[in-house]
Amino acid sequence: MKRSDIARLLQPLARRIRLAIGTGIVRLVDDAGGLQVLQISGLPREVRDRVIRYQNYGYTSVPLPGAQVVLASVGGNRNHLVAVAVDDARHRKGGLEKGEAAMHNHLGDYIVIRNGRIVEVVAGSKVDVTAPEAVFNCASKVTLNTPLLAVTGAIHAGGNIHSDTQVSDALGSMQGMRVTYNLHVHGVSPVPTPPMS
Repeated sequence: MKRSDIARLLQPLARRIRLAIGTGIVRLVDDAGGLQVLQISGLPREVRDRVIRYQNYGYTSVPLPGAQVVLASVGGNRNHLVAVAVDDARHRKGGLEKGEAAMHNHLGDYIVIRNGRIVEVVAGSKVDVTAPEAVFNCASKVTLNTPLLAVTGAIHAGGNIHSDTQVSDALGSMQGMRVTYNLHVHGVSPVPTPPMS
């Protein structure tokens, strides 16, 4: 068999190998089903619909049109494409240090796991937590830098509640206010009933 005959016989296999991995651009996203599907443009003048996008378990996202996609041709068949990775250089969260990780969106909201065991959360509008109970185990303190703390229910404190305001400084603490109130009398009137607890 001639060398040219061997090359001709191997040409379809070589083509499948060359086309096994490729790149493309996301055009549309359908996130309604169990698996997300994309419309992508790949090779010149090639548009593919219903390309399944595989994502890591426990994490999902909906990429914007124009995002870049890495495609695998199952068995080298361009009619059986799957998306194995999607990224978007326009909105990637950059500037991380070695070892750091982030989750982000195109609006600038993000969660960054920083070196030094610091987790940074930035939201442009609101952080909404829904749970039957939230527990913060903080060894030193919790700081709330806000002009208003709104609580819709009771506040229970295991210790004194102090304030930096002038009124509370004069009384020392919530306990100081209780003592002052409970012992306060006018003339021969009795002490307040019931006492502040």
